[in-house]
Amino acid sequence: NAGLKDQVEALRWVRDHISDFGGDPSSVTLLGYSAGSFSIGLHMMSPMSKGLFHRGIMMSASPLGQFGYEKRQKRLSDRQADLLNCPQEPAAELVKCLKKKPMLDFVNSSAQMFDFNWNPVLNWMPVIEDDFGQERFLVEDPYKTIQSERLYKVPLIIGITEYEFVGGAYYILKNETTRKWLNEDFEKYAPITLMYERDTARSKHITQTLRSKYLGNSTLTFPESLDSFGKLYSDGIINFEYHRFLDLVSRATPVYTYLFTYKGRYSHFQYNGEVYGAVHHDELLYLLRVPVMTPLFTKSDPENEIIENLTRMWTEFAKKGDPNNVSDKFLKNLKWPLYSKDKKPYLVIGKDLTVSEGGIYT
Repeated sequence: NAGLKDQVEALRWVRDHISDFGGDPSSVTLLGYSAGSFSIGLHMMSPMSKGLFHRGIMMSASPLGQFGYEKRQKRLSDRQADLLNCPQEPAAELVKCLKKKPMLDFVNSSAQMFDFNWNPVLNWMPVIEDDFGQERFLVEDPYKTIQSERLYKVPLIIGITEYEFVGGAYYILKNETTRKWLNEDFEKYAPITLMYERDTARSKHITQTLRSKYLGNSTLTFPESLDSFGKLYSDGIINFEYHRFLDLVSRATPVYTYLFTYKGRYSHFQYNGEVYGAVHHDELLYLLRVPVMTPLFTKSDPENEIIENLTRMWTEFAKKGDPNNVSDKFLKNLKWPLYSKDKKPYLVIGKDLTVSEGGIYT
């Protein structure tokens, strides 16, 4: 929550000072990827953020996954207490003790804060705050807010990539130990890895269904299971929460949605020295400069068209809440419709821009 409140401070700074830099405080667009996209969804639900932005571009994540929101993450505070030899209770004593510890103690114990091998990928979560007289970022369950009048309604672009978290699936499968654990006790490790409820009858049912539907109840092997486990991991970490958020938010506000499929020369995940396909973060190679991964692209590069298409659509949306512009030479044939419940249209962003219907992976 401290991080989200820091973002609010940045938004307040923009409101108060952006006009001195030639910006318009009444036309602010938030663009976020992954945890940043998750954050934008929460800013629509926080009383602290209301009115501080006017459009959102949410790329590959939302705050409405299969996980629940807690008032305090006792599991984590207990674990941190044990790792740094502090008392678990009372909270005041725990805080006092932790404040005395050097920063590197926290860094050096961070791997042990996870259940196993950096899973679950989202470990520290925003919490619903009780009222102690402070400004509260989340005052109630986000699932409640999004279905109420308290939702701050702004136009959105929200989308996912074709293969999302196949890279994460690769590292889980490739590791003999984690592969063995999943094969021997899927019931224990699947809910941790895929972030759903643990140790309940419902959890058991979910686990059996997922194993059957995605994996055909087969034993996980490497590399043969990469495609099927990659789909399961991508759906579990990103695609489910994308669908749930899209379904609920589109009832309240205008939304454009996309599937990014462009397979270029560069990617955040390569398999056997080759690009697997569009994965988590890959759009950022064409929206931002990522010098550790790509050269500085020029107009003669094959990536130029995807760069022009993406940056122009995103700029149009930031300016006017609509990514279409028939008078732009790159976007002149683009007819990206708003998402609707009946036809479920979405834009496929590949080498070309194509509109499809029927929803993504439904």
